[in-house]
Amino acid sequence: MQILNVSGLRKSFKEQEVLRGIDFTLQRGEILSIIGSSGSGKTTLLRCLNFLETPDAGTITIGDRVAFDAADTRKLTAKEKRARQLQMGLVFQSFNLFPHFTVKKNLTIASELRLKEEKPQNGAEKATKKAQLEAIDRKAEELLSKVGLADKANDYPYALSGGQQQRVAIARALMLDPEILCFDEPTSALDPELTGEVLRVIRSLCDGERTMIIVTHEMEFARQISHRVIYMADGVIEEEGTPEEVFGNPKSPKTRAFLSVKD
Repeated sequence: MQILNVSGLRKSFKEQEVLRGIDFTLQRGEILSIIGSSGSGKTTLLRCLNFLETPDAGTITIGDRVAFDAADTRKLTAKEKRARQLQMGLVFQSFNLFPHFTVKKNLTIASELRLKEEKPQNGAEKATKKAQLEAIDRKAEELLSKVGLADKANDYPYALSGGQQQRVAIARALMLDPEILCFDEPTSALDPELTGEVLRVIRSLCDGERTMIIVTHEMEFARQISHRVIYMADGVIEEEGTPEEVFGNPKSPKTRAFLSVKD
């Protein structure tokens, strides 16, 4: 079942066109890796999909609902934008944890704020809200256990290694049950030893049900876990196919040149 359809996506910054007509689809439960050199448009694409940037043209359809259409001149309200962002979890390459919150609070804060928007009217609703807060707390503990950091719940980010911080960031992205989980070069800021621990956590999420888009420079990792691979160059999708097709028998000279350098 198709969960994402991106059509004709374009994005420019001043005179530089970074995305020059991006088209692809994603099936539910599919893992898509996006590879390419720096400056090819990979991060900008993810930021557009997560509504951190506004495309200049094109459409983004999530499920059966058009989440973005550049032809629609009506500006999204803050609430509408937030609702769309909740569908697309994003793990940044630089962790982006809140330094003044504990590890667990980094996970629970978004859910707690969303709950606070619903003001209780009576005692029964207050009791319900208390139960919901307890459920948020339990979920955070379960996710920290899943990424191997149950014992770090009350620590602050500064006390963690880079790999541990990135695992916290992954758990935080999972807290809101996004339709699609996106990773933007999740290991680029880590040394080889810490890279391994983060890749193991991502690999553990590949359960056949979770839909993921992974921008990565880890070629062997992308080859092993992906259902499909996209190679981007100069703001376009230069090549797309299975890992066997893209890595084993690339058709584009640009793809072959890129992979030969990586090898």
